Amino acid sequence: MVYKVKTHCSRGHDFNTSRKFHPNGDAYCCECKAIRQREYREKYPDRAKGYYKTSNRRRNYGLEPEEYQKLLDDSDNLCMICRTNSGLKSLHIDHNHETGKVRGLLCHHCNTGLGLFKEDINLLLKAIEYLKEG
Repeated sequence: MVYKVKTHCSRGHDFNTSRKFHPNGDAYCCECKAIRQREYREKYPDRAKGYYKTSNRRRNYGLEPEEYQKLLDDSDNLCMICRTNSGLKSLHIDHNHETGKVRGLLCHHCNTGLGLFKEDINLLLKAIEYLKEG
């Protein structure tokens, strides 16, 4: 028996340029997947937005929705450094870039500040000394 290799998906997209493989080994068409995702977002905007946030938190930080809610509750919905909520919709998940361990929730400014100082305690201490002198 000879099997014919598919060169196009059911919608006619060329598999040579648009085929990806799922971790389970199944092939899928990227263009069709993008169409399905766009249709879903248009049909269920609230659900899609919530799913996007929870799936990113799970994938990037290993946080389940309950764990994220606990972080929010523990911080009283405030930044763990400056203790303000800068009026943004959500706080940023701060984590150690070497270990991946989540430290807490920070406002945009504090999260960016730590990043700009490369999370280096010595640089931060030098900055404190500089501020004290000025």
